[in-house]
Amino acid sequence: MGVFRMEPFVEKIFLEEIASQVLWARDAFNRLKHALTDGRGAEGAHDDVTDFLGHAGVVSKILLPGAGKDTGDPRRVRGRYLRGVLKVKENDPALDRSLRDLLEHIDEQIDKWAREDSDEVYIDKGVLPITVLGKTIRHFRYLNPRTGAYSVLGNEFDLVAIMESLEAILSAVRARSQTLDIRSEGRVFPSEHRAPRP
Repeated sequence: MGVFRMEPFVEKIFLEEIASQVLWARDAFNRLKHALTDGRGAEGAHDDVTDFLGHAGVVSKILLPGAGKDTGDPRRVRGRYLRGVLKVKENDPALDRSLRDLLEHIDEQIDKWAREDSDEVYIDKGVLPITVLGKTIRHFRYLNPRTGAYSVLGNEFDLVAIMESLEAILSAVRARSQTLDIRSEGRVFPSEHRAPRP
């Protein structure tokens, strides 16, 4: 089997998609930083976290697709190629499959929560862990705005580290895009310069 090379036009499409998703994730991350002070409260903050993680998840799917065990699967080959040209490691915080899987299978997580914690108080979309009589109450999901930690069923993820990783990936995408020789012939790629979403 020879070395896989992606056609530059196709590679550019993937790079543009990654760039768009990172920019949208950045918008959500910036909204999240102000959610608790702009009147949107915990509900708004969790909406921003979900938006942020959705965009980060798309980047993860492109660069580290969960395409089963077949190492020759075209999605895995594509992911390996793009990680290689962008110099992104499989253990990069933005590619954390455990968070992606947790959110994609939220129905299973709710079933698990109900089985394991049926007698406990249900607390979801909290901001900071809640302590009652010296005991920390288990949350379904909570956000710690002081540290940037986001927890789902006790699994904690560092949103700041994920955003920093996405920014590094965006820099690599921009650098790689400059090296591709593409004759556009009427093909138009979206501009990086766009208005942020409200």
